[in-house]
Amino acid sequence: MCLKYFHCDLISYRLKTEIILKQLNIRIIGFKKVEEERISVNRKQGARKFYDNYAHDYERFYSSIQRQKFAHIQDYIRPSSIIFDLGGGSGLLSQWVDTMCINFDISSEMLRQGLQQRSFQAVASDLEHLPIRSNVADQIVSLSAFQNTQDLNKTVNETKRIASMSVTAVITLLRKTTNREEIENILIQTGFRYNYIATNAEDYCYTLTQ
Repeated sequence: MCLKYFHCDLISYRLKTEIILKQLNIRIIGFKKVEEERISVNRKQGARKFYDNYAHDYERFYSSIQRQKFAHIQDYIRPSSIIFDLGGGSGLLSQWVDTMCINFDISSEMLRQGLQQRSFQAVASDLEHLPIRSNVADQIVSLSAFQNTQDLNKTVNETKRIASMSVTAVITLLRKTTNREEIENILIQTGFRYNYIATNAEDYCYTLTQ
């Protein structure tokens, strides 16, 4: 074979290879996206199943711990405004405040258990997709829930979406499973103004405003 033709054949082969690789890469990217969505769904289903199964014993182990966390943030709660309790589980917050709570939680069994013991409005919902209108929440509280979501950035953005311009929000996140710098970068990117509450609790605590 002439070297000139061999060179042409080699170029042609390389072009075909590049085209095939590009096609494969597109397919791989597409597969990865589908796989990430599947993992996301599975993780949420796993969280829901875990808390549904754990609902009967949750308060026996965590009621006092959650009460201690509430003690660190109670001075920032306004008694006159309805509280949107994000990831409120069995609704413990509702027995510590003198205002109505709307409790959003992924576990319907946790909500059911709580409603047998105290009064609150219950909504079975994933915190990344809250089934309410934008700009309606004047007061938001979340105790140790955001770190359990699939995507913290989406969760904070969804919180921002429902918040009114006069919102007062108080959130806590477990130190052992979150990074303070990451949290604060997300808060800044989302557009929240935040104040870090220094405590000796096992959570990072923040107040948020628009």
